[in-house]
Amino acid sequence: MDKLISDAVTTHGRIFPCGEKSSFYECFTIEGERIVFWYDTDDGSTHVETVRFFKEGLDISGHHGIVAE
Repeated sequence: MDKLISDAVTTHGRIFPCGEKSSFYECFTIEGERIVFWYDTDDGSTHVETVRFFKEGLDISGHHGIVAE
């Protein structure tokens, strides 16, 4: 998940947790075989970054089993 946050910062510079979330780690969802990271930028726009992950051994709370492609 840190890779998605890093990619977002590289792309947009300053980013913020999406909506009323207080932490970036609250801004992740799973869609199929992808982890989706939602975040806001200075102009008030919402953006997403995604990455595929291995289902086997996935533990989102500990960031284990996530493999970026």
